[in-house]
Amino acid sequence: MLSTATDPLSSAGIPSDQIELIDRPKLYRRVALRLMPFILICYIVNAIDRTNISMAQLRLEKDLGFSAEVFGIGLGLFYVGYVLAEVPSNLLLSRIGLRKTLLRIMTLWGAMSCATMFVTTPAQFYAVRFLLGLFEAGFYPGILLYITMWFPSGYRARITALFMMGSPAASAIGSPLSGGIMVGMEGVGGLYGWQWMFLLEGLPAILLGIAVMFVLTDRPCDARWLSPTEKAAIADDFSVDEAARSSSGHGGYLGLLRDPPFYALAFAIMSTYALINSAYWTPLLLREAGMKSVANIGFMAAVPPLLTIVAMFFFARHSDKVRERRWHYFGTLAVGASAVLLLATLPPSPTLVVLLSGIVMSCTYSSGTLLPGIFSSFMAPNLRPAGMALLTSMGALGSVITPIAIGRFRVVTGSYSAALLVLCGVVALAAILFIFVIPKERFQEPLAQPTR
Repeated sequence: MLSTATDPLSSAGIPSDQIELIDRPKLYRRVALRLMPFILICYIVNAIDRTNISMAQLRLEKDLGFSAEVFGIGLGLFYVGYVLAEVPSNLLLSRIGLRKTLLRIMTLWGAMSCATMFVTTPAQFYAVRFLLGLFEAGFYPGILLYITMWFPSGYRARITALFMMGSPAASAIGSPLSGGIMVGMEGVGGLYGWQWMFLLEGLPAILLGIAVMFVLTDRPCDARWLSPTEKAAIADDFSVDEAARSSSGHGGYLGLLRDPPFYALAFAIMSTYALINSAYWTPLLLREAGMKSVANIGFMAAVPPLLTIVAMFFFARHSDKVRERRWHYFGTLAVGASAVLLLATLPPSPTLVVLLSGIVMSCTYSSGTLLPGIFSSFMAPNLRPAGMALLTSMGALGSVITPIAIGRFRVVTGSYSAALLVLCGVVALAAILFIFVIPKERFQEPLAQPTR
């Protein structure tokens, strides 16, 4: 079975003075450059395949008669499948490794994304979205787990930021790309533009799923591109991390399920997922604010992700530098809730929608950069595969409820304001519970080496 750190790779046989001579920042930069660019590309493709439905809805409403409620149910069903398979996928990853796991996940989700082009009825739409979530489950928590196997605590926020930049980057790339395909390919071969979009944006996932077997390495001890001394240095850093980790709240899986802070964290993550889902509605909010052109909406919807990439970089770097996670996470929830409140109450305009959506997206993805460090302080290594997947699965319930609720509110009230106000209240409550229910001792995250 794979360990959540470095497997039984030890510094035995390597003189300690040689291990100390290893330049840690240089070592982990090298590891990051070796692993993260490919992972980032995979996540960009993943996010495009998951979110291009928000651009497609601009045409599905007209071509197939899909209402906002049908759209919302489809978004929610994606996360039903996602939640059901999340924990089993991560448990399997801990046994067979990331490469085989991503081979399965990416080829299947790519095929299902392509299959969305054949949808003609709400029932077919619901089935495809459910299966897409089922096949994709395990990608996000699997990568978070993979990061904890390769990087000690002092590097995790910035490395996670590199990974999570893939999602806003996908929105920045995907929105104009999807809009361009939908407009430019309309009627080609007798197909709608959105059909071409699903086909052309689904194929790269299949190819990358095959490539992952040749590009990534499951564990540091398997890396031929690391010297024995470098492997020992990584093992030594992890041993320091784990020796100093807080032992509170780690009573096995049943101990986690009886632990109130565990549920407070799950509710906070659920609220973050709910905020992320509000970004799916940006193209529709822009249309409601007066924009009509699909291409222009696509370009405007690309601005919030660009703001998010910049915010994530500085946020994660600051969190690693000051060695603090608790108040950073609370801040993302508080600021995100405030932005949603303004989005719900101020007069709509394209500029306002873009600015506030950028703040919401920045908060949600910045909070995600803290999760590997927070998970490590909450759970012992043997609990992390299932525990991390369980937390993200419980959090993903927010993604099941939010789009369905927003779609329903839109149909009943004729606007998105009421749903956004409810979302604001939920996120504000999560922020309060997060800071008052979880003891600050649970965020002890000792750093094995000074970072820069």
